[in-house]
Amino acid sequence: RQPVAGKFGFFEFTLDHRQSRKHPTFQIAEIAERFAPDGAVTRAMLVTTMYRLAGSPKVSGSPSFTDVPKSTWYSDALKWAEDKGIAGGYGNGLFGPEDDITPEQIWVFLYRFSKLMGYDIKSSSELTAFSDASMIDTWAIDAAKWAASKSMIKPADGKLNAALASNRSLSAMYLARFDQNVK
Repeated sequence: RQPVAGKFGFFEFTLDHRQSRKHPTFQIAEIAERFAPDGAVTRAMLVTTMYRLAGSPKVSGSPSFTDVPKSTWYSDALKWAEDKGIAGGYGNGLFGPEDDITPEQIWVFLYRFSKLMGYDIKSSSELTAFSDASMIDTWAIDAAKWAASKSMIKPADGKLNAALASNRSLSAMYLARFDQNVK
């Protein structure tokens, strides 16, 4: 069989049928055919990636967030993520679709996505090995401990940098480790 490819917003996913179905090959790339490892990843991009991983289920209506246009490339993905409890926004009706995503937001989205998909979310690891663990926002602690237990978090410098913007290479690493260790 030939590899099957599908576009995920600003990412590309390749499933090579020669690989195990449990661990398909992920290839993350910009639509413009260049990876741009230091490029930004927005909250809308990651939500769209998860929506497409779920098979792009049919949705009806528009997202309720006041900062999201009614019809845009990520509207269906965000409506799905909102309906499924993956993305709740910042509060006050705001989602921040064009905001750069942070590692702790990625961990929370993937944690909630895993719960939705029926993947194991019960495992947990302490974060004491990371010098900045106390800087994680309270709403992200359980997801961070889960991500650490699934070996998605393994920073070389002993820091999580949970609230800093995540670039494409870091986001791709989290998605690849998610694929290898969670699915």
